[in-house]
Amino acid sequence: MDETPLPSDRPLGRIAHFVRTMNRSLRIRLLVLTAGLLLVLLGGFASVVYFRAESSVEFHAHDEIQSAFQLVSHRLLIDRAPINKELLDLSDHILIKITGANGQILIESNGIQGWLPENLPVPPPTRHYWNAWRASDHARLEVFSAPFEGGWLHVGRPMDSEDSLLRELRTSIIGFMIIGPLLAVLLGHILMGYGLAPLADLTMDAEHIRPETLNARFRASEVPTELAAFVHALNRTLDRLQSAFRKLADLNGDLAHELRTPAHALLLDCEGLLRRRDLPEEALASLEGMVGTLDHLGAMIEQMLALARMEDPSRGLHLKTLGVDLLVSEAVAPFRSLAEEKGISLRVDTGALATLQGDATLARRAIHNLLANAIRHSEGGGCVCVTTRRENGTAIIAVEDAGGGIPGELLSKVGQRFLKGETEVDQRGSGLGLVIVKKIMELHGGSLRLVSRLGQGTLAELLFPEF
Repeated sequence: MDETPLPSDRPLGRIAHFVRTMNRSLRIRLLVLTAGLLLVLLGGFASVVYFRAESSVEFHAHDEIQSAFQLVSHRLLIDRAPINKELLDLSDHILIKITGANGQILIESNGIQGWLPENLPVPPPTRHYWNAWRASDHARLEVFSAPFEGGWLHVGRPMDSEDSLLRELRTSIIGFMIIGPLLAVLLGHILMGYGLAPLADLTMDAEHIRPETLNARFRASEVPTELAAFVHALNRTLDRLQSAFRKLADLNGDLAHELRTPAHALLLDCEGLLRRRDLPEEALASLEGMVGTLDHLGAMIEQMLALARMEDPSRGLHLKTLGVDLLVSEAVAPFRSLAEEKGISLRVDTGALATLQGDATLARRAIHNLLANAIRHSEGGGCVCVTTRRENGTAIIAVEDAGGGIPGELLSKVGQRFLKGETEVDQRGSGLGLVIVKKIMELHGGSLRLVSRLGQGTLAELLFPEF
């Protein structure tokens, strides 16, 4: 039978959500366990303190009552003192009542009437006993009763002050048992944040691990002993991941390299056959199609090789200060003749940005790929503009065209390999150009930003951060 989760806005749902969160959160689990343990320890300690205090109060009260009893008994039995009010003058908080053999009252202290019933039960004549009588819910009289010649002697002591003290002690203990765990949870939350700081540091270090930084390792000597084994395991995992990543990159590069030679050979053969004039027209047309396909295949192989080299963790960036005028002019130069052939105006404006930090080869390649896309998607009479600017400390190189634009469903997927649109112009591309641009910008710690409107064109911006 399927179990339907309880809605989180209901009490049971909130409780279930809290339990699930507690099971997942190490901090909450430790805080709850600490509070529970503290509650048990405080409860045990408070119980011992309370019962010891109660026993001590009872012991001292009984000791005082018995001392008074012995004094009165001595006067009656040894000194043969008469039964009169002088026997009652022992202490302000000791009450005495003397009864005859048949239970009649011979003498009693003032105020004892509210505590003891007038007709006390008559116990066996040879037995003494303790009893507690209550005048109200919060007043108690501890009484020691014992037989003497001709009757019974009852000596009592009101326990209202002691009972009040014990009630205050109980209230204080209960309050402390409530406030203590809550205070421990609050302080524990603060201290646990300090104790778990190494985990936060590990998380921040892990956030900086990328394919190009797979050679980085966590330092076990800088973490607490309890995390050292975990850090060693992470480093071994990174070793395996780096090895697998390098093998994958090598496979991609080797495959592209092996394909490049036969593809180039086939292209040369086809071009040689095209120079022959004794072939039928249909054969020449087929050869022209093959040459175009091989050109496309060669371009794709070159892109795959470039991507494999960039994904090699052993290859680092060669960052330096680049002059933007020179960088852009070198990147634009190969495309001027192509733009003229298509009747496209190629405009460059680098006045707003003088320098940037980057790898010259990779930055130039990123601009190449953007220009190739822009010119391929522009119609004759259109314009491709290259501009530069600085925005909030970020160096930006923008390439804008007036082509057909990128559909929204494809714009959100830019960066996926071999992604192409459905138009004939899109199909002529390799599907790797923007992937390479995005990868280059990630290596620089920057990003590629695209803004496109169907029928109006696309704006591609390279965002280089300041180092």
